[in-house]
Amino acid sequence: MAPALFRPPGFGAKTLATPLGTLVYYQSPQRPLPPPPDCPPLVFFHGLGAGSSAFEWSKIYPAFSAQHRVFVPEFVGWGASAHPRHCYTLGDYGGQMQQILETVVQEPAWVVAASLTGGLAIRLACQQPHLFRGLALVSPSGYGDFGSTYGGSGGAKMAQWPGIDRALYGLASQPWAIALVVDRLLLGQPQGLSPRDRAEIHRAYGAAAAQPDAAIAALATLRGDLCFDLAQDLPLLQVPTVLLWGEQARASPVTIGQRLAQLNPQAIQSLTRLPDLGMLPHLERPSAVLAWLRSAIHPSSPTASL
Repeated sequence: MAPALFRPPGFGAKTLATPLGTLVYYQSPQRPLPPPPDCPPLVFFHGLGAGSSAFEWSKIYPAFSAQHRVFVPEFVGWGASAHPRHCYTLGDYGGQMQQILETVVQEPAWVVAASLTGGLAIRLACQQPHLFRGLALVSPSGYGDFGSTYGGSGGAKMAQWPGIDRALYGLASQPWAIALVVDRLLLGQPQGLSPRDRAEIHRAYGAAAAQPDAAIAALATLRGDLCFDLAQDLPLLQVPTVLLWGEQARASPVTIGQRLAQLNPQAIQSLTRLPDLGMLPHLERPSAVLAWLRSAIHPSSPTASL
């Protein structure tokens, strides 16, 4: 089990035994009184790209810990959790999501996730709606949506060759390469961040990507092993859902989000667009994401404007 990399003060690290190994999650401090009924639990799931960890939501979830029970897991294969040598599948991550919600949270929760993990949250909500109070998702995708799959791309095909896959990850996990990917693929306007904040993001992703055996889970994503067509699941969704999309999200363009939202206007209550932001608005402009999330969870309360 790797050490916790970026845990905000006051959040305790706990462990959960899963079929694949030990999963680490961070939990807000326990309060003497139970939270009010209008403050459901919040669960923040990180993405599944190289360097992903609980750091992804570290600018957001501390703001909710005073009123809500907050849980921030790191999937097996990522962050401080165990890194077993295993061929990771969609079922592995869906199973971990379900286990966390059933055995740790133990009541319907708002689930906050992004990108591929957001797509997986939708799939689980279609199968087990009783586990959810709502979904707040940033650029959710199956990366095979509407029949256009990432798995057929040149990068995915290169990562499917034994030996080449590890060499490719070894190159991609170098600090300079992580910084390049973060700036060019994940952020919309990296120059808009302060040098300190930008360097912190680079360090966090670089440290997570460099952990022993971090390549195993990351390569499953890079090869396209986890791709699916989210458009097939979305019409079955019944859980109230709000979407947030950075207009500069290169890996998952907002046009895809609009098409997905149109498949189920009963469940998809809104799609909020943020100009100039990319795949990680929660790191790039946390104040806007906080305002959006607060308005979703507490729609009758005054909130800051996006």
